[in-house]
Amino acid sequence: SRTQQRPFHRRSNPLHTGPFVAQYPLDIILLEPNFVIPSNDQKLLQCLLDHHAKLIPSSDSQYALSNLSNRICEILDNIIVNPSIFESGQLDQVRSVGSFKLNTWLNGSCISDLTCVFRTLPTLEAVENLANFVRVQLTSNKSSTEYVNCKIGLESYGFSITSGDYVVQVLITTTPMNLNRINPDIHINSIAQKTALASIRHLRWAEENATHTTVKVLIRILKDFRRRLRGFSHMNSWLID
Repeated sequence: SRTQQRPFHRRSNPLHTGPFVAQYPLDIILLEPNFVIPSNDQKLLQCLLDHHAKLIPSSDSQYALSNLSNRICEILDNIIVNPSIFESGQLDQVRSVGSFKLNTWLNGSCISDLTCVFRTLPTLEAVENLANFVRVQLTSNKSSTEYVNCKIGLESYGFSITSGDYVVQVLITTTPMNLNRINPDIHINSIAQKTALASIRHLRWAEENATHTTVKVLIRILKDFRRRLRGFSHMNSWLID
C-alpha cells in the first residue's frame, strides 16, 4: 500500500575509504634492528685477492706478447696506409680486441686477438696471402731476429701467428654491408665474420662499463672458474664481462 513504509537505505560515502594509514618512507636508521648484520668477509676477500695474484701473467709474458701483437698491428696498418703493397684485398681497420686488450687474460694463456676488417669480401685466398705477407714482414725485419722462426696457421676465423709460447689470432671480417654477399665456398664463413665484428662491439662496451680494477679482478676469477669447473664452462667472455 501507499502507506507502507519503504525500507531505509543508508547512502554510502564514496570518499570514505577506511581508517587513515600513514605511509612512512623507508628509514634505514629506524629499521636497522630488522636488517641482517653482515658478517666479516675480510678473510674471504683476502683469499680472493691471493688467488687473483696467481692468475696475473708475468711482466715478461706481457712484454713479449705485447711486442708481437704491436708488430703485427704495425704491418697491417701499413697495408691500410699503402694499399698498393697488398693486392689481394683492401683493409679498412685493425683493432686489438679480447682479454689481452682489456687486461683480463690469465696466466698460462699467452694469446692476443686482433680483428682485421676488410673493405672487400675476404676470400680464402686473400686471407692466405695476407698471412704470408705478415710472415714475410716479420721474418725480414733485419733489426730483430726474435720472430725468424714464427709460424703461420690458417684457421676458420682467419689465421694465427705463433712465436715461441705466444700466439696472435687475427680474426678476419668485412664491413657490415658486405655480410649478405658472403659465398661460403670462397669466403670466410659468415658466422666467423659476424663473431669478429661482435668482438669490436664487445670491446667498446667493456671499455665503457668494465674498466674498474675490482671488475677486472672478478672477471679473472670467473674465467679461472670457467677453466677449472665444469659448471662455469658454458659462460662465454661476454657473459662474464
